[in-house]
Amino acid sequence: MSTTSPWPQWDNPKIELFHGTTHEAAAAIMRDGVNPSLGRPNTDFGRGFYTTTWLHQSQEWADQKATALRKQPAIVKVTLDRLELRSLRSLAFVRGSFDAHDFWSFVDHCRNGGGSAPLTHQYYDVVYGPVAAQWGPDSYEIHPEMDQIGFHGTSAQKLLGNSSFCTVEVMK
Repeated sequence: MSTTSPWPQWDNPKIELFHGTTHEAAAAIMRDGVNPSLGRPNTDFGRGFYTTTWLHQSQEWADQKATALRKQPAIVKVTLDRLELRSLRSLAFVRGSFDAHDFWSFVDHCRNGGGSAPLTHQYYDVVYGPVAAQWGPDSYEIHPEMDQIGFHGTSAQKLLGNSSFCTVEVMK
C-alpha cells in the first residue's frame, strides 16, 4: 500500500540561513564577503558569523541591532550547498535543557573567552545549536523556537565566500 506524502521527495536541497544586521553591515558583507573574525567575542559559540534557520529570528535580531545603533535593519540570506557544508569541522547540540551539560559547558567556555576551540581539540568551523536566553550561576534557559548556526575560522570563511557553493544576498 503506498501513501502520498505531503512533502516533496528529498533531494538534498540547499539550506537557507538568515543573518540579522544593519544595512551598513549588510553592504560590507556584500562588498567584502563574510568574515567570521569580525564577530563579537564571548558569544554562545565564540567569535563568528551567526545565522539562523528562522527568518523571524533574524528579523528580531536585525531590529534589535538597528535600534541600538540607530540604523536601518537588514537581513542577509545565505544559501549553502549541504554537501559542501558537511566538509566543515562541525559541532552540533540538539538540546539546551538544564541537564544538557555538554551544551552549557561549551557556552560557558566560549562566553568566557575560550572561543570555539576547547584546549584539547581543533577549532570548529561550524557549530549548530539552541540560543541561550539566560546564562549564569543560577539560571540556564534557551530561547524557544530559536536556533543558531555559527561559522568560525578560515575554512568556514572560504566556503561562505565560494560562489560555486554559497550565495549571499540582502533581503531588505
